[in-house]
Formats: sequence, structure tokens, C-alpha cells
Amino acid sequence: LALGVVALPPAANARLVVCSTATTTVLTAVARWEGRHFVARGWYRVAPGACRTLIRRQLPRRGKYYVSVRSTKPLIVRSAASSGRMVLCLPRQGRFAVSSRQSRTKSCRRGWRVYRFGLHRPRAGRLRFDIGPSR
Repeated sequence: LALGVVALPPAANARLVVCSTATTTVLTAVARWEGRHFVARGWYRVAPGACRTLIRRQLPRRGKYYVSVRSTKPLIVRSAASSGRMVLCLPRQGRFAVSSRQSRTKSCRRGWRVYRFGLHRPRAGRLRFDIGPSR
């Protein structure tokens, strides 16, 4: 899967949007600093050809958002989102909210695994991620 980051038009209400042109459903997780720890939330399902709003409020100008993307099919996902340096140990299935304090990468819990996150910064308080097929 390929990942692109595009600024949304100023009139849009949504502030962090994930759109998919992939042929399979993709799952995405978003992490950001909250207090003294990273907090990751996911897995948000995005159907082929659909968009999903993850955050509706305006994003802070100096905010940093970390995104991880994977496919529901068993294939290796290579995208800008999964090429970052930040790694977190997260559940493989279902919805979650996990702080970096709970997410020890050296000793993942049973049913969890390590995922990489890529860093993205909002432009004009907005981010849009376009996920497409691998090239």
C-alpha cells in the first residue's frame, strides 16, 4: 500500500481524514503525545474507495501525529506510515487506546505485535492520508 499526505481544502470540517483507494480494507492507527506519553488509538477500518474521519477538531499547528497502516489481507504493507522510527506494541485485532507506558516493545503481550509509525505534521490544522495500492 502506498500512503500520501495531502492538505485538505480550508472549507472542510474534518481535520484528520484517512481515504483508501486500495482494493482491500485497510486498518489504521494514530498516535500522538498526550501529557508525558504517546497514546495510540485504532484499529480504524477504512473500506476500499471510502474515507474515514478520525479527528474532527482542528489539529494544533505544532502537533505531531504518528500513523500506522496495515491491510486486512495477509500481505506486507510498505508505506510512508509504516516506515517511521517510532514503534509501539499493539493488539492485532479490535479497537484500542494504548499509552506508550503500556506498550513495551521488548515484551509484547500475547496477541499483540510491534507496529511502526510514520511522523506527519498538520498543515493549516488539517491532515488527509490517501492510502492506495502498492506500486
